[in-house]
Amino acid sequence: MRNMLRLSFAYLRHYKKQTAALFVGILLSAALLTGVGSLFTSGKEAAKENARTEYGDWHYETRCDLPWFEAFQVDVEKNGTGDGSLNGDGFRVEKYGIEIVKKAVAEPFDIQYVTGDDAYLEMMDRELLEGKMPEAENEMAADVQTLRNLGVPQELGAGIELDGETFLLSGILTEMPEKLGEQQGGSVQVFVSEDLDYGMNGSFLYLKFDESRPVQEQIRAFTERYGFDVSTVARNNGLSPYVGGDVEKMSLSEIMQALSDPAMGLPYVWGNLNENEVMTEAAVLIALSIFSVFIIYSIFQVSVLKRLSQYSVMQTLGMTDGGTFAVLLAELLMIFL
Repeated sequence: MRNMLRLSFAYLRHYKKQTAALFVGILLSAALLTGVGSLFTSGKEAAKENARTEYGDWHYETRCDLPWFEAFQVDVEKNGTGDGSLNGDGFRVEKYGIEIVKKAVAEPFDIQYVTGDDAYLEMMDRELLEGKMPEAENEMAADVQTLRNLGVPQELGAGIELDGETFLLSGILTEMPEKLGEQQGGSVQVFVSEDLDYGMNGSFLYLKFDESRPVQEQIRAFTERYGFDVSTVARNNGLSPYVGGDVEKMSLSEIMQALSDPAMGLPYVWGNLNENEVMTEAAVLIALSIFSVFIIYSIFQVSVLKRLSQYSVMQTLGMTDGGTFAVLLAELLMIFL
């Protein structure tokens, strides 16, 4: 073995040009793969932060005007921290916010009357620009675009007529996340007083989990802890896929069934498997890896062809095919190391 290593090292020193070319080929291939991988990583990070802006800083949302929510509140009170986080078995809630939908109207367009706690407003990046949040039952706050669509002047105290009622504009907020309305059916929000009650309140809990581990696993642990069905949970389709909140992947039988269905076919299968561009990135990296291996192989093959006569002499002197292969492998390993 030692003799083979010495022979390999001697070949590398003697054929310096081929050795240098092979080393440069390996170095450039590694740099190419590393660079492309870094581009994918930085691009994905930028896309994640953009999704956080467009959809809101939350991962899952579910109804919370149900019995299980009391147990959650008890856990927060006993085990939670002052910043609103909660450690549980298999999950860590970094932040949670509560939205209460008081009423929904369809005219002049889809509008929800809502209230939200401070954490909810922070998750949705809703900041108060002017005035104050509604306190009296006849007060309302909205963003500039909603006021324009309603034909209401952007002046505190202006009257807002909706569904036969008149409200006074108490505050102006920043707009809701750009694509949040699309995910929630195209409705917009106006904020009203917590005291306003139409007898049809719906409460919703928005959860943000620890992003250092897959949020899909954490929401499952969360629903198991509080005893409700995970199918009742809505996902933030923009942000969650970037932090391990992918939808359940198709099984092989489901893939075959979808491929045989003309209404679904390959586009449907690819879209399901390629959420967050995972398959595309893998395909590009595999293609680049094959290209890099081909370049390295081509350079190494030229080097080997120049030494075929010497290998023949050594085999005549007793070196086996396995020994020849070991010499070549040792050369490659020395270059890599």
